[in-house]
Amino acid sequence: MTSLLLLGAVGTLGFPSGNVTTGVAPSWKRASFPDGLTEAIGVAFTDDNTGYLAGGGNGVGPEILKSTDGGATFAPIDGINFGIDILLLDAAAAKNTIIVTSIGGELYSLDGGKNWRHSIGGGISQSIRYIGPIAEGDGLHFGIAGQHRQQQGVAITTNGGISFTSYNARLTTESRYAAYPSESTWYVSAGSFPSPPPPPPALSNSSHVRRGRKFELQNADGSWNTEAFRTYNMREMKSTSGDGYAAEIAKTTDGGRTWTTQFSNNGSFYFNEIDCFGTELCCAAGESAGSATPGVRIYCTSDGGSSWTKNYELDSQPGKASYTMMGLNFVSATEAWACGGKISLFPAPLFWHSTDAGKTWTQVDGNLDIAGSICLGMDMRSPELGYAALDNVGTQSAGLGKFSSDPAPPPPPPPPPPPPPSPPPPGRTHYGDPNAGPCLSDEKSVQITGLQGSFCSPGCSKTSPCPTDLPAGTTAAPQCVLETQGSQDPSQCALVCQPTKNLKDGTNAECPEKATCKPIQNTGLCTYDS
Repeated sequence: MTSLLLLGAVGTLGFPSGNVTTGVAPSWKRASFPDGLTEAIGVAFTDDNTGYLAGGGNGVGPEILKSTDGGATFAPIDGINFGIDILLLDAAAAKNTIIVTSIGGELYSLDGGKNWRHSIGGGISQSIRYIGPIAEGDGLHFGIAGQHRQQQGVAITTNGGISFTSYNARLTTESRYAAYPSESTWYVSAGSFPSPPPPPPALSNSSHVRRGRKFELQNADGSWNTEAFRTYNMREMKSTSGDGYAAEIAKTTDGGRTWTTQFSNNGSFYFNEIDCFGTELCCAAGESAGSATPGVRIYCTSDGGSSWTKNYELDSQPGKASYTMMGLNFVSATEAWACGGKISLFPAPLFWHSTDAGKTWTQVDGNLDIAGSICLGMDMRSPELGYAALDNVGTQSAGLGKFSSDPAPPPPPPPPPPPPPSPPPPGRTHYGDPNAGPCLSDEKSVQITGLQGSFCSPGCSKTSPCPTDLPAGTTAAPQCVLETQGSQDPSQCALVCQPTKNLKDGTNAECPEKATCKPIQNTGLCTYDS
């Protein structure tokens, strides 16, 4: 069975169109999605062109990939001894040093990724950050945040990852991210969220890459909880207890010897990435999906943490969408970016931009070529150039987004148009029930990502319209509205119906017998339940 995203409905069914890259103003666009990569959890560039992705691929396991052309192409780095049961979590790089964090400790390279070794003294680190301004410093000082020697806090290396010294931040929850604006002043953003749902049963032929559970909307094995992306399940995720949520920010001004808790909240949300420009100006991203106040928020301080102010908030829309905010980077004393995504039947990456030192934030949409993705982390090189690690939930693919004024790379060539539909056998029509028997030779058994049920879908194109032979009594309109990932035009047909005509028993007079009209925003599709 083929799983599709309803991307081809843009315009046809009233969904908003994406931005058009003109090459004049910078925009967020697709840089590359390497073949086979299903997870991109960390991104780090040492200069404008040389960068690394930490992730993994089905059937391959953990991978570290390198690009030397600004993310246009990536190649896996061979020969890395990842060890046993390692799950990658984040990456950072400066000059010739690259460090990748994981469930099993840290891996480092001091020669541009040619040779890799395991660090001494680290631990389970959610994140890593270079200590020093972009493209400056000695390329050897890094800080990691997480659990080290059974204590929540940070660990510092001054030798490019060969060894780490850990510091207990005296937190009441889990250390997640940290910022190091000076050699002695560090901030930790911490938090926890409810226990994960059990992962779905694995298919007998599944080789899903295991990954660390870094965010709330992941299952215990780190795979995305796709149930959360169904619009009709968002109501069920909201609770009023807030059990399991905690958020905390702690600061040290003496290099980790003593710590002060500056912010604490229980029951509402947890913190993700924190970043600073200087020792006084910092912002931290927070989120929750199932608390009494679900949504995302940004807290900032301009006085070294004496006061933290909620400068931005975007509430979830019960029954429609929730939001996640994972990455946050300053690029100057006045400019900062944050990233995450919209969690709904149609996931989308979201970016937020501030030009007044975090006081106000403006939502910036990505180009259409990264629709369906969620941003897991970012590396902003300058106000005009940045990179984002992207996971496409529907297609289980991953790659790199890029903020620049460069034109987007050309899309892959579209598949050849399907041949004209052949006449159906006597007594059979197109758009049948795949559960009752095989589809016709010019059809695919299709299931829309996030939508219950399936149906037989004929191929279509601009020059090959959808077949009009319908099951008996069907009045729903056959339309060419479904796109596969990477195509620029719809290539599969579906029966478009009106959910407002659904009867109490769920049937719909427009759909074939045994099919029902499943609502999608302002329209619907006829599908057969298994």
